[in-house]
Amino acid sequence: MTVESWLRGKFQGIGSQIEQNVLESAALSPVFAKPRAFREVTLDDNVRDYVGDTDRMNGLLYALSTLFYSMSAAITGGTRSEKRGNRSVSIGGYPLTTKDREAFRAEADRIRRELGCEPEETAADAGGAFDASKLRKNLRQNLQNPQNPQNPQNPQNPQNPQNPQKRYTPRHKVNTYTFYNGFRL
Repeated sequence: MTVESWLRGKFQGIGSQIEQNVLESAALSPVFAKPRAFREVTLDDNVRDYVGDTDRMNGLLYALSTLFYSMSAAITGGTRSEKRGNRSVSIGGYPLTTKDREAFRAEADRIRRELGCEPEETAADAGGAFDASKLRKNLRQNLQNPQNPQNPQNPQNPQNPQNPQKRYTPRHKVNTYTFYNGFRL
């Protein structure tokens, strides 16, 4: 059995739909492992050659964990269509639920911990969604502060009608016209 077949076999039912470039990226990932790198995995190798060689097996397991992470972030639903000659071929997508995604992520984290590597951060941990409600509250408080120059109630704000120094006036005269049935009067 080749490494590619073994990796695809870990995802029963949907392994055949994993794209080749995703498998190649997972096979290369052990080189970039943290805190220490493992040996690169070749998709054409025989898995039996890896048995007994801990360095190569660790690289294979790291590649598997990368593939689990990839599958936890896979886009599902819908179909993919390809045009072949004068025919259009549709390939159905694979359905992944939130539970499936969580299971893939948990399995990848477990493998990485066993290998002594850092689990990948989720998008929310690395930035992702941002709660700006505190900023809105601070902005409201700053605008209500009488000392803030942007506060419309501040006498030094040029937008304040009570400001005798400067009033807002347009820089050029605006012509206004009256139209009737599309003609200017």
